[in-house]
Amino acid sequence: MKTIAAASLALALALAGATAVACEHGGDGPKNPEKHLDRMTEELGLSPAQREQVKVLMEEHHAKRAEARAAMHEDMKASMANVLTPEQMTKLDAMHEARKERKEMRKERREERKAERDARRDAGSSKE
Repeated sequence: MKTIAAASLALALALAGATAVACEHGGDGPKNPEKHLDRMTEELGLSPAQREQVKVLMEEHHAKRAEARAAMHEDMKASMANVLTPEQMTKLDAMHEARKERKEMRKERREERKAERDARRDAGSSKE
């Protein structure tokens, strides 16, 4: 029974994480707030003052969302600790750490590829 409950909680955690990632990185929204702000400025005809106000609101919302996400994570971790054995919690922590490392490696690779593309683009434009 404990295994089923642990598996259910792990699945819920995974789904919540996937949903958060999908929301966070969808379209040209929060993943690229400057592009989103540019689009809003153009489509809504924002004045410079409105653009600045909207930018502040977006930044405040982002900070609140990050705080809420961190609180939810801590709550979930506490709930998991009530279900999992200490050994399972240690393994879960190791799984989370490995996931963070993989995420960081992917981020570094993306940044390297972007730098390479930018360098090729700059080299191509300087030939003209």
